[in-house]
Amino acid sequence: MTRFLGALARAFLVLLLAVTPSAVLPDVGAEQAQVALLLGLFMGIFVLSEYSGPAPGLIGFRDAPPINRLRFLVLFLNAFCLSALIAGPESEAGSPALLIVLQAMGQVVALGLDFPGSPLRLMVGAVAGPSDADAVATMCGLAFLISGTVLVAFAMIVRRGAWPLNRAPANLWVLLPTFDPARGALQERLRWDGRFCVVLGLCLPFLLPMLAALSVPAGGGLAMAAPQTLVWVVAFWSWAPVAMVMRGLAMMRLAGMAAQRGSARDGRAHGLVSS
Repeated sequence: MTRFLGALARAFLVLLLAVTPSAVLPDVGAEQAQVALLLGLFMGIFVLSEYSGPAPGLIGFRDAPPINRLRFLVLFLNAFCLSALIAGPESEAGSPALLIVLQAMGQVVALGLDFPGSPLRLMVGAVAGPSDADAVATMCGLAFLISGTVLVAFAMIVRRGAWPLNRAPANLWVLLPTFDPARGALQERLRWDGRFCVVLGLCLPFLLPMLAALSVPAGGGLAMAAPQTLVWVVAFWSWAPVAMVMRGLAMMRLAGMAAQRGSARDGRAHGLVSS
């Protein structure tokens, strides 16, 4: 029952995440709000099934907090704060003072990252129109700040050896349901896959703007054409690299746990087992 209630709470939070931009942004049509609600329901049902069962099917690190909680926190904060920035002081999402602070932080980070070839400049060039480049740059700067802060916090947790927080015996099949430990030595596989995830995560801020450009209508930016789409594009641009790097750091931590016990064959380290 406790597991089911926890899964139900997570499903509700995912639903809340899905409808946040449509609830905060002004002038969102009823059809768009209904689509967001429907997608949120589907995602909530998926999360409920993953977290309520004895073992997940796709979601990794289910029983190894706080990695998934931090991933969710990054995406939720980005969705809410970016929506509030677009909505402006007239929005009921927050106080005018809070919006001023968010805008100032975004502008400062945007100025620091505005140089030729930077991920921020690539993203602004991909999704912003001539009239809203500064606003999109501020959004990207704020999203980068939020995501980077959470990533640094998780890296410090892993560095101190404090992950996973529950310290309970963990099954590798539950931690990484899509990982195949039979392909090569477990410790080396975890370390190699972890490094690959970190490198991919560092490359994504440069690669995603090319995909984002495909969603921009001809002759204008997303800020003018579809602010809700802009929120999700910028939020995903800053969230996906962080989520991938977190996965890589976690996998390298698991490899280190296996090495501490000197049992790369079965992965038994601090209760870590592969079967």
